[in-house]
Amino acid sequence: MRAIQPSLALLKAVVFCPRYANGSPRRLTIGSEPIDLASYVLHSLQDMNESGIYNEGLTLHSILWTKKIQGRYHAISIMEVVFASPYFHSGSETESFNVVVMENFAEESINEEQNKFSSKSKDDGKSTKRRRGYAIDRFPKMKEDEIEKMRILKIERQITENEKIRMAHDEMNKKPIC
Repeated sequence: MRAIQPSLALLKAVVFCPRYANGSPRRLTIGSEPIDLASYVLHSLQDMNESGIYNEGLTLHSILWTKKIQGRYHAISIMEVVFASPYFHSGSETESFNVVVMENFAEESINEEQNKFSSKSKDDGKSTKRRRGYAIDRFPKMKEDEIEKMRILKIERQITENEKIRMAHDEMNKKPIC
């Protein structure tokens, strides 16, 4: 079986939002996998953000549509997600983003093929852990003054945490050791 290699034309063809005749977006009923993938993207954005504004104010609002392409070594999920935040630069409470999530599950297949010709048992070196990566059409842009407030808040929290650690350390040093 040949692996599916989506072309740019194919990706452009599936990146659309189904809409009703009046132009409003159509809500689709979807399973838990797209929600898991959209949550992965959200948590990745929150982890990489230095100011902390994505942690404090960015949430997953909804998924407008999703399309999954199954390949031999990976699955590609293309979706339009809606994030909510009171801090969007546009002033809107929600904004939609086109996201592509690739999930690799080829390690297991590759290890099985390698083990066919090896004297090792098939369980050796077998990995079922899936690696994920994503692409987003643009990063959520937040208000500059809110980003600065979040940076200050993050620094104040770190100072407070450091003071607690220092106080605990001082208390340990005051107690006599028997």
